[in-house]
Amino acid sequence: MRFLPFMCVVLLLIILSILGFAPNIHIKISDKLLHFIGFFILTVAIYFTWDRNIKWNAVVTGTLSLSASLISEVIQGFLPYKIFDWQDIAANFLGSSLGLVLSIFGDWIRNRFAIYGKYKQVDCENFDENTDIPLT
Repeated sequence: MRFLPFMCVVLLLIILSILGFAPNIHIKISDKLLHFIGFFILTVAIYFTWDRNIKWNAVVTGTLSLSASLISEVIQGFLPYKIFDWQDIAANFLGSSLGLVLSIFGDWIRNRFAIYGKYKQVDCENFDENTDIPLT
């Protein structure tokens, strides 16, 4: 587990909890846009918390972020000053899904560059057959 992304996840969970469950916070940005951006950022942070393979990160991150998307809205439905809204769940799911797809793509690109960086290009112009070492 990587420490800095983990601390980002904890900080984001605190901020999103305050924004999502506080009684009277008035922000002049669309509620759906806040849901989308919040869960997008949270999903990216969760994905890069672990230093595992892409498939494992995708499954765990997808499960955690999509579960949090649904559970947070269900909890809001039980609060007297909040209402349950399917559109908020859709915004959460879309933000989580886009964050997951872009994280997987970014991780795949990072892995490709790491693999290509390990190979050196052969210098064919200065190649001399007489300096070749026999294998036997």
